[in-house]
Amino acid sequence: MALGEVSTAYFKNPITGGMMEFTHEVIDYEEGRAFGWSGDAMLGRQDHHIFRIEELPDGRALFKQEDGLNGKKSNFLIRIVEAQIGKAYDKFNRELKANVESFYSRS
Repeated sequence: MALGEVSTAYFKNPITGGMMEFTHEVIDYEEGRAFGWSGDAMLGRQDHHIFRIEELPDGRALFKQEDGLNGKKSNFLIRIVEAQIGKAYDKFNRELKANVESFYSRS
């Protein structure tokens, strides 16, 4: 992965259950510390997602996620879609946390 690299991602639509295809450009990359991308989203919006890992003094790690949608002014439909996407992100984050922690034993 490198800054400016373009890739395609596939996501399950949280509303319809169908697959969605998005092409994104890498906008942030730091080996072992951060990665992020931006691209066209649905309903004429531009999205961005950045993930960072920070080392904590006690040896643990803090995972930070930043997401955003920019573009046309929000209307009722967009707010509904964004609320559903937020629920999907919450589920994704819980599952990601459980998966990553399963690789490391806790003392």
